[in-house]
Amino acid sequence: MIEIDEGEVFRAGDLVVTAVDVDHFPVRPAFGFLFETPESRLAISGDTIYCPALIKVCKGFDVLVHEVYIHSGESHQMLMREDLGSRNVMSYHTASDVVGIVAREAEVGVLVLSHFVPTRFDEDALLSQVCDSFQGPIVIGEDLMHIDVANRRVLSYGMTLSLGEIPEPEEAPAPPTRVRSGRRAKTKLPAKSKKARIKRL
Repeated sequence: MIEIDEGEVFRAGDLVVTAVDVDHFPVRPAFGFLFETPESRLAISGDTIYCPALIKVCKGFDVLVHEVYIHSGESHQMLMREDLGSRNVMSYHTASDVVGIVAREAEVGVLVLSHFVPTRFDEDALLSQVCDSFQGPIVIGEDLMHIDVANRRVLSYGMTLSLGEIPEPEEAPAPPTRVRSGRRAKTKLPAKSKKARIKRL
């Protein structure tokens, strides 16, 4: 077992992994993770409610993988549970009508939904709910799915889905006296690629 704190937790070559303190109270500590290379950036929310600290650090990331508590049309299975932890589960997870707001405020390129509660749900209804707040590509995560962040592709069950064109590299800054902003340029996707959906096969 390796204990970690907030901050950089791993580095290998150009890859840097950073732990971010998120809000999963009463569970403490709880972390999200940032994976960054010079070419691409991906954030994983971990278990959390709406968390301004997470939104701040993953601003403009290529991909955000975020948990979601699907509160609309809860299954009979969830409603019948009587233990206090299950009844209060929504109080420390991100609701399905909020996760899109997180992605929009973070200005991420792609939102990947994951860690679903309950595990059985109407995928079309979930996408419709999240799209009310976030107009970018949305992917319903699957076991064994591969997200190729640098090439903007999703690979799942032998299928490959493109998430839009890869932006052209920025031109080198002109004279050394000019200060270049460290903010990463946004990727503009074609209109037809505004929303991506993967259904279970």
